[in-house]
Amino acid sequence: MARKTRLGNFSKINPTQPQGPQEVGLTSLTVVSQQGRGRSIEREFPFDRFVRTPLIMNSLPALRREVLRRKTPNSLKQLKGFLRDFADYVSYYEGLAERKVITVADVDISFCHAAVDYFELKPGRVARLRGTRALLTALGVDKKLLPIVPWEDSPTAPRKLLEPDVVKKATGMAKNDVRVIFRRLKEADTLSKIGHDPRRENGGRLRDWQKPECRYWIMENVFKFEARRFDQLRFELGYNSELRGLEKKPGAEYVDIDGCLKRHEGWLGHQRWRFPFAGDLAPFLVLLLLRASVNAAALSTIRTNKKWYVPCPIKLGANRHEDFVYILCDKVRGRRKPNKRPKVVRFISEATHWDHPFRLLKFIEAWTLPLRKEIIRRIAELNSLPSLTLQQSDELATLIEVKNDLFIFKTEQQISSFARDINSGKIGRALTATLKRYGLPTNIRYLRDVGLAHTQRSGTSLLILRIIAQHSNLSTSRLYARREQLIARQEKMTTACFDSSVELIRAKKFSKKNLRESLTRQGFNQVQVENLVSADNVTRFGNGCADPLNPPKHFAFGTEKGQPCRLQDCIDGCPNARWFRQSLPFLIEELGKLEHELAQAALESYLTSTLEVRIKRLKTLIARWPKDAYDKALNTLARKAAA
Repeated sequence: MARKTRLGNFSKINPTQPQGPQEVGLTSLTVVSQQGRGRSIEREFPFDRFVRTPLIMNSLPALRREVLRRKTPNSLKQLKGFLRDFADYVSYYEGLAERKVITVADVDISFCHAAVDYFELKPGRVARLRGTRALLTALGVDKKLLPIVPWEDSPTAPRKLLEPDVVKKATGMAKNDVRVIFRRLKEADTLSKIGHDPRRENGGRLRDWQKPECRYWIMENVFKFEARRFDQLRFELGYNSELRGLEKKPGAEYVDIDGCLKRHEGWLGHQRWRFPFAGDLAPFLVLLLLRASVNAAALSTIRTNKKWYVPCPIKLGANRHEDFVYILCDKVRGRRKPNKRPKVVRFISEATHWDHPFRLLKFIEAWTLPLRKEIIRRIAELNSLPSLTLQQSDELATLIEVKNDLFIFKTEQQISSFARDINSGKIGRALTATLKRYGLPTNIRYLRDVGLAHTQRSGTSLLILRIIAQHSNLSTSRLYARREQLIARQEKMTTACFDSSVELIRAKKFSKKNLRESLTRQGFNQVQVENLVSADNVTRFGNGCADPLNPPKHFAFGTEKGQPCRLQDCIDGCPNARWFRQSLPFLIEELGKLEHELAQAALESYLTSTLEVRIKRLKTLIARWPKDAYDKALNTLARKAAA
């Protein structure tokens, strides 16, 4: 006699099997999104968690068509949250109404409007009820039945700016780590010129394997710096003795997770002399994110097979001779139609200094070239095989995906890229560890606005230009909303500078002695006071300068150490600037020049320049003079023009 099951009658019940009609065996969807130009990414969206909710499982075709098609990682994550809320709500309603909701036909006005009571006391109720409305719409529910959101949406609080000291420390640490890479590549070039074969059978001497130049010779002439796997080199190509010669021997310099400078040992450590690893790229990415003012997803879309920079046609101010470029990225977040080709967003970069985005990106492009050649070699090698294993097929797909990415790096087993990490919804362990070591938040969204703070050092023209350049739509109502803290900070500095000059302009008893005393009370030392009252230190805005050979950091852009200030953007609130009674004609003359320049400005220059801002500041400062002094200055300028 057959034995009975120990599960009793429960053995006949499958508790995870939904009731009613459904698509059998369909527990996941493939989601395709356009991540940058020419890059389609496939992602799996599992439905295993919702098998207990028949309404969801029976509506998979509608969800696939209307909701899941071509979504980004963040929107997929949000959608999973909405589906979890929806599944919990269906369970709640079935218990409340004592009836099952299995198909869309079971959805009525009672089911829809009970959602308002369900979400009322839950955090984020507005977004969660809107998510439920979106799902009901996707399922084909009549719009007349949809619940109305009865609550006002809470305004989004602006992200706080990182403190300048935190940014300064992180920038300094990142620069030091980048210099390690520069030094490493110079060392590799030197070793390449002086090394020789250390193998005894080829004339090598005792202790030649201890010399880094000899081990580099092996990497360059025997292994040919090919990104092969260890087992392939050892067993298939027969390089066992050469690999043992590299074992536990120090290779390239690198900065470890604790910030200590070390040598990477072994075969991988010697590959690191030429190939970037994830930890090597991390400080470059941090510098770029701190200064680029675009999000990481957009930055990751830069590809070497497309033009990623164009000249900037705008003159950014007097005494500026540096070249500027626009860096071009693709907008991959916040798009209404993720299946469409993304729009181009751009940010500005000075093209001369090594630590600015343009020069950093050009360096990375050259640095990753040997690894990029290895990708091409490996793709050709795999394509030449008559058949591929599952592992080889995955490797080939990965290499084809990343071959044109700018930020590629070597791992122990394969080659990957920063864009691939971003596409999978993460930033990678190396970048996370580097951000923690620098004292920065691991949520890289907080780094976007830091680029604007850095731009303030270059004056307001470049600041406003960058604000506008990074947006694909100039008419967006939130163009300045998330930057108002920066603007307010600069305006506060400017106002303080102007207010300090009021005392000097409106003094009833004017004498050089009184003037010097007033300047001393404002915190200037004796040398600075003499500089301010000297006729040799008058700037283009007519003000005196307390220290023309040492401009403040935010106003020293393009000025060599010990040289006179080149920028002379004193009107933007330089703390070294003070205006006196005799400054008025200079201000009126400069105001006329700027108003004429604004009238002649081309469209792009008009949209992106700060002429209007400076004109407003000039008028504000001129208004601080008494009317009789203003009239007298106008007469003086008129006589000068007539002569």
